[in-house]
Amino acid sequence: SQICQIIAYKFYDEKPRVVIEINY
Repeated sequence: SQICQIIAYKFYDEKPRVVIEINY
């Protein structure tokens, strides 16, 4: 299984708000 890590940034913020790990 690979882990895909998705980081979602707010366009008005410098720091990542949401980190989602998806297992394949």
